[in-house]
Amino acid sequence: MINTGINTERIGTRNLETEKVNFVNPFTQHPAEVGMSYPEHARFALMLARKTFLMALASLIHAFFPFLFVTYTSRKINQINKLLQNRNSNNEK
Repeated sequence: MINTGINTERIGTRNLETEKVNFVNPFTQHPAEVGMSYPEHARFALMLARKTFLMALASLIHAFFPFLFVTYTSRKINQINKLLQNRNSNNEK
């Protein structure tokens, strides 16, 4: 350690040479919290993005043509909800 002439004990600085510092990887923290690896989480999130994009598109069409996609979005929301509930119950085991 370099002697700077400053009394580090008096000003309360930490000795990083002997202290272990735990860094959290922001890319893996959340996936690990939900029981997935980073690639598994990416695939799952992209699948949800695709489904929600299609639901948004169907809803937009339905807004102007109410006879089209009458139950599509609500059925897909229920399917996604079941998928998420099953995934969450599997992670709790």
